[in-house]
Amino acid sequence: MPFAFSGVRVVRRFACVACLPVVSLAQQSATPAVVADVHSRVPLAGVVLEGAGLHLHSDANGRLSIPVADGAQLILRRAGYRPLALRDAAPGDTIFLTPEPTLLNTVTVESPAVRNMLATGTTQPVGSVSRTQLDAVAAPSLADALKGIEGINVQRPGAWGSKAFVRGLGGERVAVLIDGQRVNRACTFGMDQGLATVDPATVERVELLSGPGSTLYGSGNVGGVINVVTRPVSPSARRGGEVRAATSSAVPGASAGATVSTGGRQADVVFSADVASYGDYRAPTGTVNESGLRTLSLDAKAGIQPTAATRLSLQGAAYEGRDIGYPGSMGATIPRESRYSGAVEWGAQLSRGVLDAVSARVFAQRLEHDMSVQMAMMMNNMKVTQVTDARSHSLTSGVRTQLRLVPASASSVDVGMEAVEWRAEATRVTQRVSTLAPA
Repeated sequence: MPFAFSGVRVVRRFACVACLPVVSLAQQSATPAVVADVHSRVPLAGVVLEGAGLHLHSDANGRLSIPVADGAQLILRRAGYRPLALRDAAPGDTIFLTPEPTLLNTVTVESPAVRNMLATGTTQPVGSVSRTQLDAVAAPSLADALKGIEGINVQRPGAWGSKAFVRGLGGERVAVLIDGQRVNRACTFGMDQGLATVDPATVERVELLSGPGSTLYGSGNVGGVINVVTRPVSPSARRGGEVRAATSSAVPGASAGATVSTGGRQADVVFSADVASYGDYRAPTGTVNESGLRTLSLDAKAGIQPTAATRLSLQGAAYEGRDIGYPGSMGATIPRESRYSGAVEWGAQLSRGVLDAVSARVFAQRLEHDMSVQMAMMMNNMKVTQVTDARSHSLTSGVRTQLRLVPASASSVDVGMEAVEWRAEATRVTQRVSTLAPA
C-alpha cells in the first residue's frame, strides 16, 4: 500500500451498570449447601465454585461444600445460569440459580478472564483482538487489526481491502466466521469479503484459532479459523450507547456511526449503524485516482426470553460498498460489493438429568461482488480498449442443532448436527472498442 493510514477516532460511551446478585455467607470454615434451579427446584450438577484460589464442582445431587475465607468473594457459575456471588449461607441451605438460556451457536471456552471463544477444552493456540484494541489502532479494516498477532500476516490487494494469512496460508485455507457463521466468498479475486465487509466499529472482538484443531470447523481450514464476534447487549450495561467518528490526515473524508442498546430480563435489543466516505488518497507523487470508497454497515440483534429457561434470538446484518478503489490493478475497480445475513435461534436450559440444554439455529447469507476491468492495447496499428464487467454472488443457508449433555458432575459434552447449502453464480461480459491509431 503506497500510504500509511493515520486517523483520529473520537468515542463517547454512556451506560447504566447493573450489579451482580449477592447471597450472604456465614463466617464458618466450611458450609454444606445444595445448589438448585430456582423454578423447578431440581438440584444442579456441575456448578462451579470459583474464588480464593478455589475451583470446586457440585455433585450429581447438587451438593457442594463451601469453604469460607474472610474477605474473599466466591462466585457460583454454571452454563445456562446467571452467575451468583456468595457472602453468606447457613449449613444445609439451598442456593438457587436463575436460568439464563445459552444459545449454542458457537463452541465456548469457560475461564474467569475470557468467555465465548473458540477451542473449548483444547490446547490449540488462540489469539484475540478486543474492542478496546480496535478503538486504539483505528484500523481501516479487520485484517489490519490483526497485525501483531503471532502467526498472522496481512496483505493489501487494494487501497481498502485486506487479506489475512495464518501461518503462511490464506484464501480458502483459512475460514472466516461472523458470529460463528462461515462466510463463503462470492469472488476469490481481490480482498477477503469476510473481513472487508465488516466495519471494525461494529465488532466486539476478533478470535483466531490456528493449528490442526481448526479442521473441527469444516474441511479446508488447515491454516486456521478467524471468528468475528459482533457487539452483543452487555449484561453489565443493559441500557447504553456510543457515538463515534473518525477522520484521516492522508485520505480526504470521514466515517461516523452509533450503537444503542436497551433491554430487561425478558427482551433486549442492540443496533449499530456506520457510514464512511473517503476520496482519492494523496501520495508523494500526487493524488491517486480511483482509490476512494463509500460504505454503509448495519447490524441488529434482538433477544426475547418468554420463560426463564428459554430464549429466542434474531440477528440481521447488511453491508454496502460503492466505488471501492483498486489502484495498481491494471484498471480494475469494484463498483459494488454487498453482504446480507440473517439468523433465528432458539435455546432452552432444560437441566433434566443428562440432557442439560438444547439449541436450534436457521441462517442465510448472501454476498455480491461486481468488478470492472478496463485495459488498453495496440493491435495492428489499432488502439483496442477492452472493458470487462464481472458479477458474482454466493448464497449460503443452513440449519444447526446442538445438545449439551452432562454425563458427570464435572464434565459436559456438546453434540450437534449442521446442514449447509452453498450456491454460487458468476457472469462476465467483455466489450472491445477499436480505434485507428494516429499516424
